Order: sequence, then structure tokens, then C-alpha cells
Amino acid sequence: MSDEDTPKKIDGNSALTSVLSYVDSPFKLAAIVVMGVLAFGGYLVYGHQDILVDAYKRDAELPKLDIARIEDTVPLLVRETGADVVAVLEVNQIRGTRTVMRMYTKDGRIKAQEGNTVKLFTGNPDNDKDTIALIANEIPCGAYTRAQSVVGLFYKAEGVTFTCRISVPPEKDSFVGQITLGWREPPADLSHVRSVMEIVSGTALKK
Repeated sequence: MSDEDTPKKIDGNSALTSVLSYVDSPFKLAAIVVMGVLAFGGYLVYGHQDILVDAYKRDAELPKLDIARIEDTVPLLVRETGADVVAVLEVNQIRGTRTVMRMYTKDGRIKAQEGNTVKLFTGNPDNDKDTIALIANEIPCGAYTRAQSVVGLFYKAEGVTFTCRISVPPEKDSFVGQITLGWREPPADLSHVRSVMEIVSGTALKK
């Protein structure tokens, strides 16, 4: 057998030297890094495509908030509950996030707060306890003593000391949204507040 017929062993040092000799400029180095990241990302997507498709299907099957309808009911919420702040948030349980869709005070809509995204579970005991209550189809109400998120900083800036929250819809296993009411002084009739919140939450989904 001739030397030409003998399989050549791959010399790792030689291969590395060849790559390094090719990378003779920052542009080529950046190109190699980008291609490596894309290749790795493609591998992850391909290897987990069943999980990604399932997650997409579950997200697509969930009901969606009817923002226009909620906007129409905000005056009712404020009139019937005396709330100083009304927040409407879209919930994504797959990503574990809540996004502010609408924020109102008695002076009107606060567009600067819209789009703010906070985690479902923030590590704040009060927030996480309320989130579990929302998932369990409860309407947690109580003193709001300190901000639990960037949205909470707005509540405190508005003088909010007491809040009530409800899931949208107000049913178990369908937590796709949240309505939060805040007051500078606790409401006198919590039973009435909860009843009004249930009515509004029950009509807040697209048909």
C-alpha cells in the first residue's frame, strides 16, 4: 500500500493553525462568530422544534383580551369602585410575563406606562402570593405598602395604598389578562368592588 492510499490523520494543531491564519482581520473574526451563533441557534431550534410548535399552538389557542371593550368599561369601574388607578395587563404564562396594555387615572389614559413588561413571579412575596391567588381564580385585595415592579413605582407615585386584582377571564386555567385597581384610601365596600370587577372581567375577551 502506498503512502497515498494511507488515510491521513487529522492534525488538530494544523487545523487550528489554518483557521487562525484565515482570521487576519476583525471582520473575518466577527463573521466566524456570527456563523457559529447562527449554526448553534439553528441546531437548538431543530432539536426542540416539537416543543416550540406545541408552545405556539397552546399560545394561539388561548383567548385574547378585547382592549376596546375594556376601554368602554373603565368609566364604569371608576364610577362604581372609586378607583384612582386602573391598569389592564396582558398575561403570557408561557413566557411568564405581564405587559401593560392600558393605564388610567381619574385624569385619563397614561400612555407612557403602556408596553411596560414585568414578570409574573418577581420574587417579591406579596406579588407572588397575589399571582398564585389570581391563577386560583381569587380576587386578592390588600394594602400596597411598597412597589413590586416598575409598574408598582407608578402606583406609588400616584399615592396608591390599596389594590385589588382580578384575572381575565375570572375563571381557572385561563389566565390571559389582569385588571388591577388602586386607591389612595381603601374602598368602603370590598364586596361591591369584587362584584363589579367580576362583571367587567367576564366581558373582557374577544368573542
